Amino acid sequence: MSTIYFLRHGARESGPGDPSLSALGRHQVRALARRLARRPVKAIYCSPRVCTWETGIAVSTTHRLPLAFEPRLRDRSSWGDVPHQSLAEYLAVWQQCNRLRDQAPRGGVSSRQAGARIEQLVKDIHDEFPSEAVVAITHGSALMDFLRNVFPLEALSRYNPAVILDPYSSGVLPEASLTVVEYDGRHYSLTRLGDSDHLARLFQRPSAPQPHFASYLAPAIA
Repeated sequence: MSTIYFLRHGARESGPGDPSLSALGRHQVRALARRLARRPVKAIYCSPRVCTWETGIAVSTTHRLPLAFEPRLRDRSSWGDVPHQSLAEYLAVWQQCNRLRDQAPRGGVSSRQAGARIEQLVKDIHDEFPSEAVVAITHGSALMDFLRNVFPLEALSRYNPAVILDPYSSGVLPEASLTVVEYDGRHYSLTRLGDSDHLARLFQRPSAPQPHFASYLAPAIA
């Protein structure tokens, strides 16, 4: 059984392109790294974006492991990919692609395709680390795209009811949150979704409650 600690990057500076973490984001990722410090990890992967790289540096320093760029963890698209596109225009297209999961934004890939890339990564991780844990640092929407590919929304809503209203809301996968997925080569098991307990004391913000029952199992989808 492979365990994947999926981390969402910390808060970023505002603006198009490839912004770095904000001061708040740097505090968040240090708290996240401390939470993972005692967990045995064999490898650390991150999306090839500045914010995920900076998040990964905090974790890799704690574990004394190299940080590997993994293109399959990148988002569907980014604001700034389309020249002269305003933030309002970008968000309108993004929200439409959230609803129409096979529709790709200009210059990017669809929700279903972004999720499928991470599915393949998880399978490759299992092949290399069949009984160990790795860290994968990605973006909130890309992670939700993957989760929607392999788990029904009803299962995700057991961890956070807000999933039903909007699976892409910031309350489902907060910045610098932890989501844990296990994979045995046939089935996916979700044990944590958007857990931000490590931030609650730092920012006095409660995290989403986690369920008190066995983890949800889902078959692998090709």
